[in-house]
Amino acid sequence: MSDKQKLEIESVMGLPQAIAYLEDLLASLKGGRLRVSSGGESVTLTPGQVVDFELTLSRKKDKEKFEVEMSWKRDKAGDDVTISADGPVMEIE
Repeated sequence: MSDKQKLEIESVMGLPQAIAYLEDLLASLKGGRLRVSSGGESVTLTPGQVVDFELTLSRKKDKEKFEVEMSWKRDKAGDDVTISADGPVMEIE
């Protein structure tokens, strides 16, 4: 699997549907795993316990918007590590 995956979704929808998507994102974040699929592509993220959080609100003429951005470093504790020296293997998970 590649080290870089990206999935962007842009759409025009009713506010109730957008709220439902945000609620699904929130539930996934609370569950510790965020998976988004669209058009046969998917990206799964596992948020860390510490995140960088940015909230931007803006208004320009007749257009208003807000953007939420969260980022974190991947937790390496979940990666499988194998240590061996021609004997028994100790796996750290």
